[in-house]
Formats: sequence, C-alpha cells, structure tokens
Amino acid sequence: MATALAIKETVLQQWEKRAKRARKKLARLENRIEHERYELEIARRLLPKAIDEDSRDAWRIHVEVLESVVMYTEGCIAEELAELALCDAMLAEIRADLGAEGV
Repeated sequence: MATALAIKETVLQQWEKRAKRARKKLARLENRIEHERYELEIARRLLPKAIDEDSRDAWRIHVEVLESVVMYTEGCIAEELAELALCDAMLAEIRADLGAEGV
C-alpha cells in the first residue's frame, strides 16, 4: 500500500504534467491566433478594395468566417487559461502540503 507521502508526490507529478500540457496548448493557441488576426486584418483591408458587388460579397463572407475563427480561438484560449489557473491552484496546495511535511 502506498504511503500518504507517495500518493501526494504522485498526484503532484500528475498535476505538473497537466499544467505542462496546458502551457504547451496555450502557446500553440496564442501563436495560432496571431496568424488568424493578421489574416483577418488583411481580409478587412481587401474588402473595400473589391471592384464589384460579387467580389465584395465574397470578401465580406471571408471576413465573417475569419471573425468566427478568431472568436472560437479566443474562447479556446480562455478555456486553457482557466485550466492553467486550476492547475496552478492545485499545485500550490499540493506543494504546501508537501512543504508542511518537510519535503
């Protein structure tokens, strides 16, 4: 049977891995949203340059799609920030427990 200390150390390692995954995912999402925002910026610049109504409609649709993509990615970032906050809180408490035990 595992000791209480061993259990706490195992749980700590699991939460550290979870936090690491969240940080990696957050970094990927932040990079992705930079690309998406730039693409949206370009599409918005091109919209008023369209030469006819069909082109304007096509650019308008493209801008709307890109806006939706950016909003979705922003939501994913918010979720990942919440996940990271949860991980950080759990890790702080587990480390406090281990510190109280002199580990």
